Formats: sequence, C-alpha cells, structure tokens
Amino acid sequence: MVGYSFPTPWCRTCCYDELNKCTKGTLPQFLNVLTKKDAGFAAYFKNYLFGKRLWCCNLFIGHKPIFNKWMEFFFEVILEFEKICPIGPGTNTLRREGYFSEFMFGAWLEYNGYKIVDCSILKFNRSLTRPEQIMTNINSRLITK
Repeated sequence: MVGYSFPTPWCRTCCYDELNKCTKGTLPQFLNVLTKKDAGFAAYFKNYLFGKRLWCCNLFIGHKPIFNKWMEFFFEVILEFEKICPIGPGTNTLRREGYFSEFMFGAWLEYNGYKIVDCSILKFNRSLTRPEQIMTNINSRLITK
C-alpha cells in the first residue's frame, strides 16, 4: 500500500482532526458504530489517529485473503454507519467513505498483526537503463504476516 508517515505536509494537526474535517464532522458517529463492531479495534484506531504515523492511500500489495478480510470488515462497519449518516449530494459527503477507508486501513493492518515493510521506489530514465531518482516521500508498503 502506498503511504506516508505523519506528520504529512497537508496535515498540520493530528490525523483525528484531519479525518473529522474530511468526513464533515461525522467521525464521532463512525467511531460509535466501529465500537459496536469491534471495541478493541475502535480504541486502537482512535489512538492511532492521535499518533505519529499514517499509512494511507490506495495501492495495496499483498495477498488477496488479507484484502478480502479487510473489505468484509470495512463494509460491515460502513453499511451500518450509513444507516445513521446517509451519504449523498445533499450531505456533501460523496468522498466520505473513501476517507474512512484510507485512514483506517493501516491501523487495521497493524491491529491484526500484519507487518508493513517499506520499499523505496526507483524512478528510471526513459530508456529504463538507469535509475534517475529514488522516491523517498512515497514508499510501497508490502503487507505480510
């Protein structure tokens, strides 16, 4: 998974405040639903949001069963959440579920004992004969157990 460590350039406060802002103030309601599903993980996730790291974004490199477990867990939570906080144009929250998933995924991996391994990305020249740049602010995260 592609991610970056907190503090990130766009996040001047803690990740909790950033996620609550991105989700239009619905984070407390989301955490209530998450607590009903898995109180231990909900407490871990809340602490994670006040921590000094953030594994987020949208490139996942790992085994399909891990991804399937994540999707099953996430959709159980998010569908229950949408019953109390519906999504739609009137609520101006069309991207909300994506934010929840991006911020929560890394915490879920850690909580479930998966190891996140950083691997630098090399950018090659056009002829692919030599590396031009090691991309240090963007890393691939390989997920293993």
